[in-house]
Amino acid sequence: MTDRGAQRAVSHVTALLMKPASGSSAYGPALAETIHALALRVRGECEEMPGLRLTVLQAARLFGVAPDVAHAVLDDLHRASVLACSDRGMYSLSR
Repeated sequence: MTDRGAQRAVSHVTALLMKPASGSSAYGPALAETIHALALRVRGECEEMPGLRLTVLQAARLFGVAPDVAHAVLDDLHRASVLACSDRGMYSLSR
């Protein structure tokens, strides 16, 4: 994914999360695809910089998303054993 494509994906997920919740989730599939694209970007950044260690707030700033989005993506990557999380809440590439 290009930088421009990643920026569009991040902007898209932020816009979707800013929309008010409704009874039906018409945005579910689009949101899931965007979160997936962001997860791929986070994984790629961590693989390019193996020493990178980020808190949720640092990741939110780096990737230009809301902290809850950053937390969801980092937590998903942690559950998938892609990232490790220290006792201090620092996420880094699993070894």
